[in-house]
Amino acid sequence: MMKLPKNLIALALGSVMTAPLGAGDLGAAVSPATRSVALPDGGSATATTFATVINRTDQALGNCEVGLPGRFRDLDLDFVWTDPATNAVIPGSENTPFSLAPRASQSLVLAVTAHEAFDGVIPPVFECASGTPADSIYGVNTFELVVSETAPTDILAIGITLPDNDGVIRIASEGGRQAMAISAINIGAAGLVEVRPVGTYGQNAQLPAELTVCETDEMGQCLATPASNVFRYFGASGIATFAVFAQAHTGRAIPLAPGTNRVEVQFRVAGELAATTSAAITAPGPDYRIGSRDALRLAQQASFGANQALIEDIRRSGIEDWIDRQLDMTTSSYADLAAEAVPVNFCDNMPDSCFRDHFTAIRLQNRFFQNALQKDDQLRQRVAWALSQILVVSEHGVPLNYALADYNGMLLDNAFGNYRDLLEGVARSPVMGTYLDMVNSRAIAPNENFPRELLQLFALGEVRLNRDGTPQLDGSGRAIPAYTEEDVLELSRALTGWVYPSAGNFIPSFNNPPNFSGDMEPVPSEHDSGPKTFLGAGMASGQGADADLEQAIDIIFAHPNVPPFISRQLIQHLVTSNPSPAYVDRIAAVFEDNGRGVRGDLRAVVRAILLDTEARNEDADPARAGKLREPVLLMTSLMRLIGATSDGFAFLLRMDALGQVPFESPSVFNFYPPDFALAGSDELVSPPHGVMNISTTVDRHNLIYDWTYGNKGNRWDWRAITEIPSSTGSSIDWSSWGRLAYDPDRLLDTLDELALEEDLTGEQRNAIIGAMSAETYWGDPLIESQLRARLAIYLVASSPQFQIDH
Repeated sequence: MMKLPKNLIALALGSVMTAPLGAGDLGAAVSPATRSVALPDGGSATATTFATVINRTDQALGNCEVGLPGRFRDLDLDFVWTDPATNAVIPGSENTPFSLAPRASQSLVLAVTAHEAFDGVIPPVFECASGTPADSIYGVNTFELVVSETAPTDILAIGITLPDNDGVIRIASEGGRQAMAISAINIGAAGLVEVRPVGTYGQNAQLPAELTVCETDEMGQCLATPASNVFRYFGASGIATFAVFAQAHTGRAIPLAPGTNRVEVQFRVAGELAATTSAAITAPGPDYRIGSRDALRLAQQASFGANQALIEDIRRSGIEDWIDRQLDMTTSSYADLAAEAVPVNFCDNMPDSCFRDHFTAIRLQNRFFQNALQKDDQLRQRVAWALSQILVVSEHGVPLNYALADYNGMLLDNAFGNYRDLLEGVARSPVMGTYLDMVNSRAIAPNENFPRELLQLFALGEVRLNRDGTPQLDGSGRAIPAYTEEDVLELSRALTGWVYPSAGNFIPSFNNPPNFSGDMEPVPSEHDSGPKTFLGAGMASGQGADADLEQAIDIIFAHPNVPPFISRQLIQHLVTSNPSPAYVDRIAAVFEDNGRGVRGDLRAVVRAILLDTEARNEDADPARAGKLREPVLLMTSLMRLIGATSDGFAFLLRMDALGQVPFESPSVFNFYPPDFALAGSDELVSPPHGVMNISTTVDRHNLIYDWTYGNKGNRWDWRAITEIPSSTGSSIDWSSWGRLAYDPDRLLDTLDELALEEDLTGEQRNAIIGAMSAETYWGDPLIESQLRARLAIYLVASSPQFQIDH
């Protein structure tokens, strides 16, 4: 006969069981959800907890029992009925099946006996002869048990008291506050216990609420100001009560999702978890203004990857409001890296780490990935990333971290500025001056490298364009060149006489050492001050280097090719590789005039790109819509989806094999050209396919495998770099995904919503669920469910639907 500890029965008399949650015929709840007990020599240890089972149907259910999954061979579970009014044990009910009337409940005490040390999560099986078993929801009806040889501080944290007594912290208003009361008793050894509320929200996102806790007196009043945690000494049989407060963030909702959105109150002894109790949490926010499918499409176009928090934000903000807020965000920066200027001989006789930190792009690249994963100005970052692939410089020509940070910081800061200002900034940059040989170009022998690429790659393209981006043809049907060799020569004359910035008060000279802090400076004697004519416009003699540069930029910027040439490439980077001529024409018109007479307003251009009907129409021509995710976006999207954190090194260790490492373009022509032909098509292009071959295709697949299903922790590419003090490595907490995977359909619903635009077919869903069910782990069921979740994520992320933005 099962015997219950008297102190546990006494506590039950004053406890309040939370109502069970779930979606099946049965619902179930367990409290306390964590126990720690000592294992005597040669003996066994029993831990008890309370449970409530409810019949959610309108039919009576009979022969109801509680058991353990077959994998727990070394544990025994017994149960006994209790009186729902008093929680007193009902004699003679030990391990006796019970019946449930329609919508009725049964309260129980469960006793789990271990015969050896154990540390894991147990999901009791609540089932009746007919009807479906209760859903297993971590923290609601699972039981975490620690059995060890030493006598632990064994805290029973139960008695959650909530206004509706349904196990849910229901915050009544947007930005509102709600409290819950908790009772705890120590039935083990005395010890100092830390009490801390912890929020879980979706897949590793931060719960949009502030959580605090205080110890309370017998009247329920706080003994001190609520804080993020409190410490309380529990003597043997010591009892204490606490209040936990949840203050929701304004403008954010917390959907009711008991498996993932919860407040867990942890009781820790010497840092080790001794007990937990938890409640689901929900709070209202602004009403949804768009569906998740539309939100995901915008996230793919305007961020480095969707996650639950971003989808929620877009859905509640609406597309226009979200874009407008993004256009005002400026949280990402490279300014601190750009300020660390060093001379070219700085690392002479210094350790290798000096060269790594200053004469490679590693620190800038790490910052790029950190920003992409964590910073909220996602659209600014995406546009800057696109601009860096149009106005290209590379570590292969300028291997200086501060110089590349300064240049790419200019693109980031001006991502929503004016394209004319960007062209002038690029022309004056010593980084570009070094990369394309404009620095130290003399009147006697003008260098044509930068002038040629300024016309061909940065502004006009090779052929004259109609405003819709289609080429202009001559009478013979041949494309008309956008410029001539004479234009290149004349422009190169206009851009002579520029040298590296001078240090201090020194006069600019062709003897200036390489310096990338500030703009290049002119040397009048080395500038060709004669008259010039290019692109059909004349430049007067004697203007000087500054005036010639500014007039040259004005002439180029006024060319009718610039709006369609730049607009089309921005569309390709953000929305689709194959925009229709009408789409290009609409955006080029905005480039020409933002509605206030301003040409080149990138803020207006980007806004128009994302709000255009071709970007927002889910019924767009599937043969032309969308684009292949380039390697950088593929991997940041995966990491943001799963909720990983990273210092950036993991990307750098693997991205080279995929053919795209930020700021390391092999040439000024970027990693791939914007007109790279799609194999098998006579008219479609797919720029990211320019880095796709058999090797990179396999590497994409292997990397997704390694970072999801194959990610068992302590991966070689996720470890912190020990010789770099600032390195933290990469990490992922799979527990939230594991809790979600207790219900495979719910997991796939989430992945479908966050990753696939709800395109998962029934056949694919069944195949993934079948593969998940084949994964077993004979031990902790949470580890098993995490394994299943990782497998599902791998199968989804390696699918064509995920690798193509629609």
